[in-house]
Amino acid sequence: MSTPRTSRRWHVPREGIYWILAAFGLGFTGWYKNINLILLLAYLMAALFVLNAVVVRLDLRNLRARRLPLGPIFANTPFDWEIELAAERHGPSRTGWKIVDEGPLHSLRWFVTWWDGETLRLRQELTLPKRGEYECTPLHAFSRYPFGLVQYDAELGPKESVLVLPQLGQIDGELLRDWLARESRGDGRRHSFVRHVATQEAEIHGLRPFRFGDSPRWIHWRTSARRNELMVREFENQPSPDLILVVEPGTMVERHDALMSLAASVCRDWCREANLRFTMIIARPSPIVLMGRTRAEAAIGWMEPLAREQGGVSISGAEVMEHFPGAWQSTPVLVLTAHPQSTLVAQLEQRTGRPVPSVRVDELPEWYSPPVNEDFQ
Repeated sequence: MSTPRTSRRWHVPREGIYWILAAFGLGFTGWYKNINLILLLAYLMAALFVLNAVVVRLDLRNLRARRLPLGPIFANTPFDWEIELAAERHGPSRTGWKIVDEGPLHSLRWFVTWWDGETLRLRQELTLPKRGEYECTPLHAFSRYPFGLVQYDAELGPKESVLVLPQLGQIDGELLRDWLARESRGDGRRHSFVRHVATQEAEIHGLRPFRFGDSPRWIHWRTSARRNELMVREFENQPSPDLILVVEPGTMVERHDALMSLAASVCRDWCREANLRFTMIIARPSPIVLMGRTRAEAAIGWMEPLAREQGGVSISGAEVMEHFPGAWQSTPVLVLTAHPQSTLVAQLEQRTGRPVPSVRVDELPEWYSPPVNEDFQ
């Protein structure tokens, strides 16, 4: 492991200052009184001070450290914070020094009593309260070994930053899909997205790969055997299980953070089912548009823009629709907004000619349970 050092310096602690003053006092007394024994003691004290400076420098000379990839970090959620220590080359065993890891909202310290130069990992549990980019100061080590008279400080690398994702709430996936289908129809009738049975062959218009939730009765066995993949019949009036998620940022910090948590929770829930078309549009000037196929491991990629989003003015429905995927006519549109009197939903309904389900962060639906420690509920 090679990590550039940015700063290394000596520092004389209070104990070292007292030691030097005592040595100077004894030396002056021995010289003035012409007492060689006292003068020798002063020389010995000065030699110990110099020896401490040399040893403490050698103790940290080859030390390197780095923060390990920690995986996804969510606001207000405990996680393991870990660093790795290594030496550029093996040398004598070292002992009695501290590693310090600090940032605006955390300060972690480890005291290493003995280290033989092999790779060492240090870990503590940490919770970061806010989403967004989190800047960490350089990893820092210091030692006073062996006498405590001189402290040597070493920065073990440059500044780093980690991305803290929005805090997640809980979503009932079945209720969400049922509510979304019902609101998209606009007639209040309950209708499942994928549990549909055709009554006439005329309703069938094609085949597609099998998805979680499809009925086994839809499987077209002849085509499945030929392609070595389960294929199911697709129906004309079957609502799409795909989703267009429109996130309308807000200007109030509490509402905006609650909105990002809601949007991130929807992303995670929708990505639990693989191979669905998913589009997320953050409706602001220079909108952020992400399109792709869902899978569990891809959920973090959808959440990262939400972690960085700072809120502000939203754009019109016409501008939002410019970023809709090509075949959006059969795809449900869900709008999440932090504005109490948003006009974006009405604009989208006028342009799409159909109901557009929406959720405001101050009127949460039954399928969503916000984080328990969220400030705005």
